Amino acid sequence: MAAGIVAMAWTIFTQQAHPQTLSGGAGPQAPLRSVVAALPLCGVRTEGIIYEVTDALLPAALAIVAGSGAVRVLVFCDGTNWVVL
Repeated sequence: MAAGIVAMAWTIFTQQAHPQTLSGGAGPQAPLRSVVAALPLCGVRTEGIIYEVTDALLPAALAIVAGSGAVRVLVFCDGTNWVVL
């Protein structure tokens, strides 16, 4: 039962945070892609959004992402900072 609740919550969150991924059942969508400097401001309106960045510098899991590197990683907005997944 708990797994079903988590899946339902994830679906609701995804539809609210990522309306651009609603594709009428066409399957999973790739995350948005950016360089670190071009990421949108991380705040209440972007909290939970996931991006792929293409220029991370020495990324470490759950650390604030820095740009000007050459590593591709997924990052998410925690409401304050873009953090490496």
